[in-house]
Amino acid sequence: FKAKNVTDPQIRAEKMMKARPISPGTRHPMRKLLHYVGRAWSFLTARMPGEHFTINKCADVPAFLESAGRELSHLGTLKAEIWDIEGAYPNCPKPSIRFAMRKVIKDIQASREGTYGVYVPRYSDAQPCMFETRKRGYQFIPFQVMLDVADLSLDFAMVRMPDGRILRQIKGIPMGDPLSRGA
Repeated sequence: FKAKNVTDPQIRAEKMMKARPISPGTRHPMRKLLHYVGRAWSFLTARMPGEHFTINKCADVPAFLESAGRELSHLGTLKAEIWDIEGAYPNCPKPSIRFAMRKVIKDIQASREGTYGVYVPRYSDAQPCMFETRKRGYQFIPFQVMLDVADLSLDFAMVRMPDGRILRQIKGIPMGDPLSRGA
């Protein structure tokens, strides 16, 4: 991927003239389901078994950099720069995304025997998702539904070009799609 510094004004201007992804969940009749499934994917990817270098929230980056700085301070002065990966989501190969999503589910099922889905809170984005719950107000989303919705988002992603044409996105998943959090 090409990495560029996000503070460059020329890059900001270039981004404004680019094609805009149209997320299948934007005005979709099933947008509530897409939202629930996106939350479920985000929950799963944050709990993948094994060792992964993943920072799940942008707000966690400063604490990570401070921690790394403390642990590496014996090496001398450190410098950190934050760079943006241009087009990461739209450029990921769809077969790789599908494989990774299936692997995440397989790994979760292997580490949590008897788990077949995720409970997502229906009425609050502030409430956490869970693997098991006896609480009211949660919607159970089976893993197979999560995979089916991921296929929908991957197969029916459209891009509106600056000239107004609408094209089908061949690679990746649109930024802003409910599932891009988990992809």
